[in-house]
Amino acid sequence: MSTPRQRVALVTGANRGLGFETVRQLLTKGHSVVLAGRDAAALERAHRQLADYGQLRAITVQMDVTRVESIAAAQRTVTEQVGSVDILSPNVQMRPVRNV
Repeated sequence: MSTPRQRVALVTGANRGLGFETVRQLLTKGHSVVLAGRDAAALERAHRQLADYGQLRAITVQMDVTRVESIAAAQRTVTEQVGSVDILSPNVQMRPVRNV
């Protein structure tokens, strides 16, 4: 009897705020998680902070969601390291709209 494959979640904006908390909650529930964001150093700091929540089931990938080539490179990395993604949690910073 085979065991079911562990679900993989990709969380953008994962190094802080709601993105980081989403990662923490997913790890607590037993999922594998890909922390994605623009700042590689901030992602690594966030990854180290997850030691008590299943850090070994988490990887980081640098990705800028506004650049297609960055998304494609991240996709290749994620596919090579964990296979397919089952859950996507996009966390984007909302900027106020200026009245012109």
